[in-house]
Amino acid sequence: MAYLYRNLACPRCRKEYGIQIVNVMLIELVTGLGPPLLRCVSCNTIFDSGSTEWFRMSDSQKRRYVFLSILYAAIESMILAMVASYSNWYDP
Repeated sequence: MAYLYRNLACPRCRKEYGIQIVNVMLIELVTGLGPPLLRCVSCNTIFDSGSTEWFRMSDSQKRRYVFLSILYAAIESMILAMVASYSNWYDP
């Protein structure tokens, strides 16, 4: 499976703040919502996070965020429904 990820790290001291999966098999997964700037807790450097705040998003970015949120909720609901139906089916 092909996927692309972005490593959030301070450009000065290289302290890592996590890995974010950007897309899987050419399907973008990141909504882009979040703080645009982060402050490193180690060296106090301010750096770009690659995210945007809601009020600075364009209309197309907002629609994409709402669409992805609904899609994620639907997928999670289906997974939970399958788990619940399996546990009720298997229960003797």
